[in-house]
Amino acid sequence: MVRETIITARGLVKFYGMVIGVNEIDLDIRQGVTALLGPNGAGKSTILKILCGFLKPQKGEARVFDMPIWNNTVLKRRIGYVPESEGLYGWMTGEQFVTRMAELHGLSGTAAKRAAIEALKQFGLYESRNRKIGGYSKGMRQRVNLAQAIAHDPDLYIFDEPLASMDPIGRVQTIRFIHELASEGKSVLVSSHILHEVEQMSRELVLISRGRILASGVLQEIHEILDARSYMVSVELSEEDRARVRELGKVLLDLPSINFVRVGDKHVLIQTSDPNTFHLDLLKVALEGGFHLRRIASPDESLEAIFEKLTSNHIFRRGGGQ
Repeated sequence: MVRETIITARGLVKFYGMVIGVNEIDLDIRQGVTALLGPNGAGKSTILKILCGFLKPQKGEARVFDMPIWNNTVLKRRIGYVPESEGLYGWMTGEQFVTRMAELHGLSGTAAKRAAIEALKQFGLYESRNRKIGGYSKGMRQRVNLAQAIAHDPDLYIFDEPLASMDPIGRVQTIRFIHELASEGKSVLVSSHILHEVEQMSRELVLISRGRILASGVLQEIHEILDARSYMVSVELSEEDRARVRELGKVLLDLPSINFVRVGDKHVLIQTSDPNTFHLDLLKVALEGGFHLRRIASPDESLEAIFEKLTSNHIFRRGGGQ
């Protein structure tokens, strides 16, 4: 099946004073899920804001559904956007905020409220809908951001680092939701600076570094290069479970995806050659063992090193073409 091209961009240039945000960006994004992958400061958020019509480039043009973006209110109603920063109002309840955002996207008062409640249910916030957002945890605030992006049932979802601040269960639920959108024929453009997150969300990606598209391709090609590489992952338990850190280390040592485990006072350090499998195994261990995970990080993960390795092998098509 030939997939429709949803987004095209040619020669996008955006400066912030003397600083280059993006430089001569060309994009062709087809229907489905596509990820923008790059380190912080690479230009991902600038590209997404241009595609949503929030920033106007100094040069070039971007089109969504073959329509120009700038000052196109009708088109903006077909886009659901999760920004890099929260942009929430702490004095509003979750229901009030999502309802208001749905109204701004063209829904009437009754329909907007109904849509807001359904969106909050989707992300597990129904019971907290009447609480002030200022009292939400970081993970809950991110889920409110996701709820407001989907409430008006857009055709294109643009998510800027949607898994930021989420606990492992929330991450899995959000990834599952992104796949559900794709199965319904929707399109998702999502950004991340974490490789294993991208692996679980999308099979197609665009690599971005220093305001330029470095390459584009599919994840299978990345795996062929990275199979021999080992990753270090640090897993930190919540305060209530700190006493169980040795127990967690012992369970993780039995996983086939683990090379070795080192137990510290507050965290477990793991080496794995298969980070994608490990993160799925870790979630299963946490759920079955009742471990409360506070933080997962990859101390040695370097996208710059990955980019250098990819380009030295020349497996991606240059110029950003899909």
